[in-house]
This record gives sequence, C-alpha cells and structure tokens, in this order.
Amino acid sequence: MVKRLYLRSLSIFITPIILVSLMWHPLHSYASNTLNSSKDVEIPEELANDPVYCSMNTPSESVSDEMIRAWRDYGHIIHDDIPSSAEYLLNFGAIEETTKTTLPDQFTVYLGKMKMFAYSISQKRWITIDSQPYPTGIYIYTLPWTTTTATKCKDVTYYDNYAKVELTKKDLQGNCLHFWGRSVPLLKDDYLYYAACYDVWISGNAVGTLTASGGIDTKDSTGRNTLTQLYSSRGYSGATYKKTVWGTNIPNDEYQKCNSQMLNLLYSSDSAYSDSNTSSKSESTNKSSNANKSNGKKSNSQKSENDKKSSQKTDTETTPSNKEGTSKTPDKAADKSNDEKTTDKKTSSEIEIPGESFTEQSAATESSAESSTDVVTTPSVESNNRDASTDENNKTYYKLRAPKIKLLSAKNKSIDVKWQKSSQSISGYEVQYSTKQKISKKAKKVRIKGKKRSSTVISTLIPNTFYFIRVRSYKKIGSKTVYSKWSKQQYIKTKK
Repeated sequence: MVKRLYLRSLSIFITPIILVSLMWHPLHSYASNTLNSSKDVEIPEELANDPVYCSMNTPSESVSDEMIRAWRDYGHIIHDDIPSSAEYLLNFGAIEETTKTTLPDQFTVYLGKMKMFAYSISQKRWITIDSQPYPTGIYIYTLPWTTTTATKCKDVTYYDNYAKVELTKKDLQGNCLHFWGRSVPLLKDDYLYYAACYDVWISGNAVGTLTASGGIDTKDSTGRNTLTQLYSSRGYSGATYKKTVWGTNIPNDEYQKCNSQMLNLLYSSDSAYSDSNTSSKSESTNKSSNANKSNGKKSNSQKSENDKKSSQKTDTETTPSNKEGTSKTPDKAADKSNDEKTTDKKTSSEIEIPGESFTEQSAATESSAESSTDVVTTPSVESNNRDASTDENNKTYYKLRAPKIKLLSAKNKSIDVKWQKSSQSISGYEVQYSTKQKISKKAKKVRIKGKKRSSTVISTLIPNTFYFIRVRSYKKIGSKTVYSKWSKQQYIKTKK
C-alpha cells in the first residue's frame, strides 16, 4: 500500500515535467542544447552547394552565447503564420562575440548589400522586395533581448556599396551589433515565402571572434514595432573575405518546387537598383560625390588618409571592388526611418523620400517601355536647345531626366505627391499609380501641365490600401510627345 502511494505521488510529480518537455521539444527540435547533434536532413546532391538551402540545413560555423541560450545551431523557422496585424517586413542582421573567445581591443566590421526576397504567387517567381547597398540603421544592442537598450554606432563610414564600422572590445562584449535594411509593404495575398541576405567581412585581428546571423521581422502598421520573427539563420564565422549570410522560411519540401535556386541569381543581380530607373552606376557615384561636397564632410567620423591606406592594406582581399576614396555621408532620413526604439519615425500616412537610398520595389516593377530619348525632325534652330542634339540628317534627339519623388502624404481616400522640379525645358509631368507593385502601362495616370508644378493630389482612392507611385516628365514638340524615364517607384498606404 505504501509502495503504491509512493509510485502514485512520484507519477504526479514527474508527469508535468514530461509534458512540459514534450511541449518544449518541438520548438527547439532543430538542435540539441549541446549544439552538437546532427539535424535529420539529407541534403540533395544538386543542392549541396546552394548557399540558401544550406543556410538552414547545415550546422553553424560558429555560435555566440546568445545562440547557445536559444539552442540555435542550425537555421530555424520560428513562425509559419504571419499575424493579421502585420503590414511590413524588415531584413536584419546581428553580429555577436563568438562564445569562449576574446575580442581584440579595436577591430572593424564591413557591412555590404542587404537584400530581401518574396515568392510571388501571382507572378509564380521570386522577386526582390528590398535592396540596399548597406544597412540603413546600425546600432549596438545590449543583451539579453528582454531588457535590451540601443545605442547608435558613431564610428561609421559609408562608401558607395558598403559601410565600415569601427568597434572596440567594450562596444561588443556581451552586446550585439544589430543592423537592418528598409521596412517594405507585406502583401499577404501574394507573398508565400521569404528569404534575405547580407554581406559581411571583418578586419584580420577579429577573425575567429565574431559570429554573424540574420532574420526577417514582421512589423505593425507603423513599420516600427516588431510582431514576430519569421526565422533565424545559422551562425557564420567572420572572415577577412566577404561572406553572404542567408536565411529563409521555405520548407525543405517546397524549396525546389518554388525554383528557389533563382535566389542566388537575384542576389548577384543589380537589377533591383535599375529596373525602374536605368541610370548608370557612374551617375549614382557622381551624385554621391556631389552630395559629399555639399555636405562638407565624408563620414560620421573623419579618418586620416594614412589610416584608410593602412586599413585597406589589411583588408585587400576583402574589398577588391570597393574603393575607399569615395566615402559619403549617409542619408539621415533613411537611417531615421528605421531606428528601433531610439528615434522618432514617420508613420505610413506621411513618408519622406530620402533620395537614392530609398527602397525600390523594382524587381516587381515594369521598367518604362517608352524611351527617355526620342527623335523629332525639327528645324536646325532646335539644336540650340541644351536638352537636344541634332545629327547630320537634321533629326533632333531630346533627352529628359527622370524626376525624383520627394514626399508622399496620405489621407483615407487621397495621396499628396510632391516631386523635385525639373530644370529642363518641359511641358509638364505625369503621375502613375497602382495597387499592384508591378505597375502596368495601362495603370491610371494624372497629367499635370506646366513646368513650375511640383505636386498633385491623387483622389478617389481606396482607404487602407497600399499604392505604388511613379512620376515622369514630358515635352510636347509639334504633334509628338517626348517622355523621360519613370522615377524610382515609391509606395504609401492610405488611412482607414
């Protein structure tokens, strides 16, 4: 009898522990708490060298203390379902001290392009939904995350295609270097799966001491507050050469069905910068240089030329195409728009367009079918126009520059669009808008006559709906009309 009572009491005590363990296990079944067990996945031979697939199915190269606390060895899909209140997505990265290592007193982290992709159901293909040459926000977050505070990194130098972050042991010890791209609209009815990546490399004295990982957050209607994290990637060890940190929430059995190998091509492609505005890289560089001259400074922290040369020698194999002679001041509006917990943010009802660094939805955007250069047979006097040139056949070629959208402001049924006035001789502007990311040639347009106009109001819109907007200029010459290319496409959501 006593034995029976003892066994019953023991079972009452042990059963809840077993149940809790069983409930906890599925959440962390991707790895054991020792971080040494093998994941039960057979990698297909044709995917053995696919960095996207392997990012979620091979062990971490290195891990941080925070990853160990979370039992994160392999990549892990955290949430399959997206909250109904989620309206934006944000690609982010994290760099932490590798466990059981000692950071050098001073070291450098280089952060390159950040891209985010979605599988579009309507287009039956992967599209680029965010593409940045470097992060729009770079901060130090204290750990653990439950009590974190954020401090903006001060010693950052921005170049054309990467950001150079100078850090100290005190900065990162027990903390996390946290950075992100741009919050972009979440089209729930069209997007099925997501993937993201960023480039990172470090100075030689920090090799073996840093671990990089990444993920995608869902955000609320402001684009600021995090609701859920879709996945966390495996850990990548820092190196003096460029590494691409990948992650995705594609189930393994859906990977090839969605032709996800195409993600590697989208990563390499620069089309996300040029589909909706095919300006050359040199033009972009010139704009950056001009911006530098007007700002009167090169970076957040001015470095001597000798320091730059010394750093460049240390990291020669890491930056074969990155010339440190063209640094530029980061766009403050771009950085401000995604500062988490640290700065004010404009809501979706009014979005300031910070020029070149604003996120384009260009992979899903149709480039203009009408050329920015048109041929018009005119009298030779027309060739004196600075926007025109005449060939030997007395044909005059006009080239109009694409305008830039400066500000979008939304009400429940209307959007106020403001753009930068053209300095060319033009007849007016056209504003085209659509609820679809891929704006078709047949989408609605508003024509604004007159060179001096720099704004218009689009009315009779649907409340609580994302609208994608672009602008171009035009010039009438006799019976013919010449158009510029479309501006970079921007978006905003009307109020409820």
